[in-house]
Amino acid sequence: MTDFATIALAAVATFAGAAIASRLALGVLRRRVVDLPNARSSHRAPVPRGGGIGFVPAILVGLATAAFFVETPAAVAAIAGALCVAVVSFVDDLRP
Repeated sequence: MTDFATIALAAVATFAGAAIASRLALGVLRRRVVDLPNARSSHRAPVPRGGGIGFVPAILVGLATAAFFVETPAAVAAIAGALCVAVVSFVDDLRP
C-alpha cells in the first residue's frame, strides 16, 4: 500500500472508531459526569462533560497506525502531545 492509501485507511478507521466510541461514552457520561447550568453558563439544560473520552483513544490509535506505517518522528511527537492534552482535559472535566 502507498503512504497515502495507508493514511487514508487509518483516517477512515479512526473516524469510525471515534463515532462509535463517542456514542457509547456519551451514554455513560450523561448519567455520571454532568455540567449543571449556572448564571455564567451558555447552556440551559445539563450537559455531559468528558466527551473526549470517546474519540481521543480512537484518534490516538489512528495516529499510532499512521506512525507505524509511515515511520516519522513527528507522528510520535503528535501522539505524545495528544495524550498529554487528553489526560489534562479529562482531569479538568472531572472537576466542577
